[in-house]
Amino acid sequence: MTLNNICLALSKVCLCFPVVAFASEIPSEIPSEFQDLMQSEHTETRIMINDTDSVILMADLGYDSVKVDKNEKDALLRFLSKQYLKSHAIRHVLTDLMEGVSTSELCKGMRENCVISGALQYQYVVIKDKATVRVVIPTSEMAERKSNRHYIDDAVDQNALMMHHQFNANMGSESDINAFYKNKSTLGAFGGYFVSDLNVSNHSASGNNDLYFDQLNYNYAKEDTRFRFGYTSSSVDYYWNSSAILDAHTQIDAVSFDLGSTSDLIFKNRDSDQRLYFSIPSSGRLIVTRRNGEPVLEKNVSAGQNYISYSSLPKGIHVLNIKVVSGDSVIYHEVRKIYNATKYALNSGGFDYQLSAGSMYKQDADEVTTDQYDVEEYQYNGFVQASITNRITDPVLIGVDVLNTAEDYYARTAIQIDVDKNLAVNALAGTFSDDSSYLQSELTLGKASFTWSKFYDETSPLKYDLSNYLYGFGSFQEFTANYSHRLGSGNFYTSYSNYKSERGGTYYELGDEAVFDDYKSVMAGYTFSSLWHSTIDINTTYSESTDALSGEMNDEWMLGVNFSVPLGTHSSMNYAASTSSNGYQYHRATINHQFETDDSVSLSGEAGFRYSDSEAIPSETIGEATLSAGYRDQHLSGSSYGYLDTEGDYNVFAAFSASTIVTDDNTYMTDRAADSYLIIENQQLDQKLHSLTDESEFVSVVRIKSNDDPAGQVLVDEDTVIYPFKPYREYKVALDEAASDYHNTGESFAESSSYPGTILKLDVDLHSVKSYLSVFTDIEGNAVDDVKCKGAGCLDVEELSQGVFKFKISQGLPYQLVSRGQRCVIPYSDEYESYNLGTNFCMPQFDLKDGQQIAKGRNNKLYYYVGEFSQPSVIEHYEEQLANQDLVFVKKQVGEHTFVFIETQEQLADNQVQFIDEFSVYALEESDHFPYASVQETTHEMQ
Repeated sequence: MTLNNICLALSKVCLCFPVVAFASEIPSEIPSEFQDLMQSEHTETRIMINDTDSVILMADLGYDSVKVDKNEKDALLRFLSKQYLKSHAIRHVLTDLMEGVSTSELCKGMRENCVISGALQYQYVVIKDKATVRVVIPTSEMAERKSNRHYIDDAVDQNALMMHHQFNANMGSESDINAFYKNKSTLGAFGGYFVSDLNVSNHSASGNNDLYFDQLNYNYAKEDTRFRFGYTSSSVDYYWNSSAILDAHTQIDAVSFDLGSTSDLIFKNRDSDQRLYFSIPSSGRLIVTRRNGEPVLEKNVSAGQNYISYSSLPKGIHVLNIKVVSGDSVIYHEVRKIYNATKYALNSGGFDYQLSAGSMYKQDADEVTTDQYDVEEYQYNGFVQASITNRITDPVLIGVDVLNTAEDYYARTAIQIDVDKNLAVNALAGTFSDDSSYLQSELTLGKASFTWSKFYDETSPLKYDLSNYLYGFGSFQEFTANYSHRLGSGNFYTSYSNYKSERGGTYYELGDEAVFDDYKSVMAGYTFSSLWHSTIDINTTYSESTDALSGEMNDEWMLGVNFSVPLGTHSSMNYAASTSSNGYQYHRATINHQFETDDSVSLSGEAGFRYSDSEAIPSETIGEATLSAGYRDQHLSGSSYGYLDTEGDYNVFAAFSASTIVTDDNTYMTDRAADSYLIIENQQLDQKLHSLTDESEFVSVVRIKSNDDPAGQVLVDEDTVIYPFKPYREYKVALDEAASDYHNTGESFAESSSYPGTILKLDVDLHSVKSYLSVFTDIEGNAVDDVKCKGAGCLDVEELSQGVFKFKISQGLPYQLVSRGQRCVIPYSDEYESYNLGTNFCMPQFDLKDGQQIAKGRNNKLYYYVGEFSQPSVIEHYEEQLANQDLVFVKKQVGEHTFVFIETQEQLADNQVQFIDEFSVYALEESDHFPYASVQETTHEMQ
């Protein structure tokens, strides 16, 4: 072995076994006066990796050594796992710090900033006065990515019940009242959570009253595994990991046990930011529903170009009914299959799986046909399903899924290729045991997106197979394309859709020959700004449909223009016109006004007329008016829309949503839906924030970290502040009062993981910080040069000039101003008219003699303290009785109270003392029940 090889081997050995030393005993040669400095102490210590990320742990910290507490081992391991360290580096640093290390000899100069470069060993620098340990890792031991999976802590603060309420209702001149209520509840329990999704409606797709669940199950997740048991409908996204690429729009309602891998506790999911654009000639009410009529999204929209963000739509693949209603007219309608799959993170070479076993619920065949069949329900309800995916390279993910029943199977495979954010491809192919098949693909190319799916139905119309259970009767094909792009000063958008479905009835009429309905639609538009800050939207639509049985083809094109110009700050004029190939003409002109309201209310009205003319219907001009309103506060949100025209037609729509959080000891309301929350509650019940806060005050701020990354801040400007958490994150919250006008004596820090059905509670105790100015004199009118504050409410006392002091206190907490141990008297807080309290006085030093409190003044004067009075008539009465005696009344007026002293050159005679005793009977009782002669002892007790 060469010398170089020997040296290299020795360097590796040194790297694996760093110099570890822990001073358990203090050397006897250290001078006694320095032994306290060298002695280790058990204290909170900051462990910092390469001067970047850090964690605070309990440790035995000495001047030159540190040893982490054995109870902190798991916390230290979690922290190291988050760093970009190789696996063996994590193990060695963990061992070193648990066994104890000493400061590296390579650290030259100040320990806070000494540079250690080129070292092959792990180096440690202990900075005792700052309770910090610098851990310097060699570059060769740093990883390009975090090699070890780090799971969020399973510790939670409190379990709770979250109920998210959604209520929708509408009625009109041509329809009865339709109402819908949705309640999604999440309850944390047994380390996981129960979830229910209840729907109540007085109408359904079948026209009957309805009460049903979308899901009712229990979920549990631990590290990289999750299971779910209970009922799940097709309205709920079945997949929770990268197996979602195998979602083929299968409509399964089932009671099942599901088990699979999960990255929820590791990585943050990336949501799609796609949009669906559309254009309408007038303002109206956007209503997005599922095929069974269940509301998904409802809001007011204005004339011109609008869009629906995919983030407001349910995850997965769903067929949604999208329409805009204005009065009794549906001015926009589209049935669209939405591909809104979450892209789950999976490392290269990693696998995801999902297994299910259960029983399918009865359901009708998918209504892709116009004819109904008299067939029995699918009889093979029991099923098992297995999915597995593998990321073979960073951009390529593949997967396989098999759904099996006693008689049928459905096998499919999928591939997803994500080159970058501008190029992504998904493709899926599936086959059934009855030779039916399903194909599906999705392509994202820059701002363009394309989706295509096709189902080949090879079943008999008299038999209900698994393929019919999942996709209905009859073959179908769908294709959609969307594109939007900023063009010049405006936005260009276009879409194309083609839906071709087999008419099942033709099986009976034409034997084995299949015939299809065919529908095509293409839309394009351009929205831009023009003169006078106006907005112009030009759009055109062409549609074509063919009825296979009759052979009749209908086609129509339409050209529309929307023009809006502002009329001042709160008003605008809108004009819309359209013409179509069937001779239909439409014109609408309105004035819109946005009313000035408070921050929680939005209100706008629109009035005008519309003119329409067609070959089939005579021309008509109708006046119409609409009113749109919205409301949002910290408890609930809602919107409403009303329409009325001169023909007597009307429509009213309303939607409200709110969330209820039920804990062991309280119930809260919030307008924001989430599965986990932060609740900040002020515990000072006799001092409400809303009664203290004014526009000139700076409120406290709670700073939030999610997985150690800054996640925002919350103003604590209400008695209760509720902040929604994202699920499966480690949250740390800290109250920052440094720049606020409030002082906290409650909790200032809390941390917890945001598992569904849990809350993190931060109980603060905020008191308004008040600053006051006062001139203090003694009873002889001389300036006082020393004032201090005693008690929990004291924050600061500053002498501005001789006898003039500025003091800060926490409102609502006890405090006392003293000078040389004696009380300085100021008005009661309810008597403050300004922050300048004027001239007040401090009590002198008293001696207690024969029950009298006596102070010595200048020139041998004596001052007998009589007491504090609130009735001037009592003082005047006794002052008149002393008029003929050689005694002087000294009165100190503070607020509405008067402090009375008797000034004399010598000690009082017995009859005069008796007079003072008689006089003092009418004095107010001291609030602390102690005479001023012992106030020094009193303030000592307060401390």
